[in-house]
Amino acid sequence: MPDVYCEVSKMINAPIPRLMHWAENNPVVAAYGLTCEKTSSGRTVPLEWDVFLDPSLVKRMDRALTKLDSIDQNIPGFLEEREALEQRVKLLSSNLLGKMLIAHGSVLQLVSEHLGLASYNFSRVKRTRRTSCGGIRAEHWLSTFADALKLLETKNATLQQTELSTSSQFSGWRSSFMTDSVRTINEILKHPLSVILDLKSRFVPKRVWACVIDELRDCGVRVEGVASFFVCEIRGI
Repeated sequence: MPDVYCEVSKMINAPIPRLMHWAENNPVVAAYGLTCEKTSSGRTVPLEWDVFLDPSLVKRMDRALTKLDSIDQNIPGFLEEREALEQRVKLLSSNLLGKMLIAHGSVLQLVSEHLGLASYNFSRVKRTRRTSCGGIRAEHWLSTFADALKLLETKNATLQQTELSTSSQFSGWRSSFMTDSVRTINEILKHPLSVILDLKSRFVPKRVWACVIDELRDCGVRVEGVASFFVCEIRGI
């Protein structure tokens, strides 16, 4: 991520806790660590993602699911309406996943989330610098991770030899874009990319999380586990 290189180069000798806040969800660091682990032990270990969902999309998704569940099977055109609603749920799932933020969040942001200030908090996490517990959208995380793996796989690779796909190149979400990134990752690793989701967003309906996880699996990512501050929010997903 060239936009944070200068900051990182200045704090490379910073205390470990500060470095961890930056590196925890960094796709380049993840690619390097995963490659080193595979080289030394032959294992492809799961990665942890700290994730936030866009609260406005969560509300739209929940309303669409409610409408789908309550559709009257006796009305004319029931099948057509159900198909239309299912397509809408699928589209919203793709949007939620693509715009999902992979970020740890600061202490203040995590407290705000617990207080139910999700609408305010998501925009704050989104604007926070990546070197300060800020985040990166899932679609761009996977693209950067795939490019980092390509560089690591190629001996004596340089930035001139390999074009990096930066986030500025992508103006909108495309479900095939994420699928293509995951396919590239899995081909390089020769193993499905595995993640453990640490759900930072609070008060998200379980069925919404379930749709996001299903969409992630459909893209080719193996979800090894789900974690939260409160077990009641994930039990049954």
